[in-house]
Amino acid sequence: MAILIDKRDKNLIIKFDYSLKRIEKIKGFKGYSWNSQKKEWSIP
Repeated sequence: MAILIDKRDKNLIIKFDYSLKRIEKIKGFKGYSWNSQKKEWSIP
């Protein structure tokens, strides 16, 4: 799966297949969050 990025309100919404490397990069952003129901990351 490619990385899907969308803008929702003031956040970037990011979806991708599981990748520890990508998850570590997401966690480098201040204020990140994981939505387990939608299986997507949010970055302010």
